[in-house]
Amino acid sequence: EPMFNRTIRAKFGLVDDGYAGLTTVFTGKIVGDEFLSGGEYVILARDSLYYQLQELIPGYIKRSNFTDLPPATELWPIPIIAGNVTAVGAPTKEGGACPCYLITQSDPFRYLVAQHVCKEITNVYKYGTLVSASNYSVTTGVFGGLTCTLLDFTTDQRDTTRPNEIEIWANVKGFTDDGTTSGSLIENPADQLHRILRDFCGIAAGSFDVTAI
Repeated sequence: EPMFNRTIRAKFGLVDDGYAGLTTVFTGKIVGDEFLSGGEYVILARDSLYYQLQELIPGYIKRSNFTDLPPATELWPIPIIAGNVTAVGAPTKEGGACPCYLITQSDPFRYLVAQHVCKEITNVYKYGTLVSASNYSVTTGVFGGLTCTLLDFTTDQRDTTRPNEIEIWANVKGFTDDGTTSGSLIENPADQLHRILRDFCGIAAGSFDVTAI
């Protein structure tokens, strides 16, 4: 396969402007080819970002990072929350939009919200019932190198008769432009995707045409 793994680029523009006037709209590598009937020949190419995205987004709930993790807590990816993620009808509607995961077994009973600083936790629910803001505190903690948003309770929120349910849910305003609670909430979908790919997936800044966002 002499063509395999060679770089291929698709460009767009007017030929009269010359090569320098063309805009690259696709960069990838050849992964295969195929001869079809009627003399047609097809080249199969895969976007160059594909291989970078083979690595898992960092931030799994691991017992090595969360040393007081309850035995029943499942090892889910730690959420990345973009924009204003709120259940329809909040705050009066029962339930929140974002599940929160218990990571300690004693006071403070700590729930993991996101693997980054969030703009705001707007509402918190316990088994679908709105919880007063006086009953919990919003904090941050560093786990596995990630500054995570947390909800702290002084009492155990679990109901032993409901072991298969996630007890704490929240409506959340996610990451901001500067990574702090005082920053501006990123709400444009293109900006959100750019931030996730760059900061959480580790895609190099040079891989983006930020003027097109």
